[in-house]
Amino acid sequence: MTQHTVRRLLVRDSYGQDSGELKTLKSYFGLARIVGLAAGVPILGQWPVPERRRVLAYVAEGGRKPWTRRFIRMCEAHGVDPADLNDWVTPIFELLGHDVAVWGMGAFVAAIPAGIIRIEQPAPPLAARRTKPA
Repeated sequence: MTQHTVRRLLVRDSYGQDSGELKTLKSYFGLARIVGLAAGVPILGQWPVPERRRVLAYVAEGGRKPWTRRFIRMCEAHGVDPADLNDWVTPIFELLGHDVAVWGMGAFVAAIPAGIIRIEQPAPPLAARRTKPA
């Protein structure tokens, strides 16, 4: 039988990926998962969380201030006091090189026992997103 960290959403000892077009709220859905998992409350009121999990979040877009504002709003939407998550959510805002960010997370994971790790990839520059005429 498949074991889930969150039934119908996250399979235990696996990984998931948020993919989609630009501006489809992937970061917000990821933030909702962070809050739900760390607080032990249903994610967006839809997916019950059986037990609280420590979350390590590598934040690559926006920076500390915008992420913190969104985090507080997401906590409010879930009926959670952000201060109650201080020991449960560890955000990392330092921009790391690609190799360190993707392959070197082991040092962070060893130092911070997280049940869930969310790595946010930086968005490509706007010029790279534009399609060129054929």
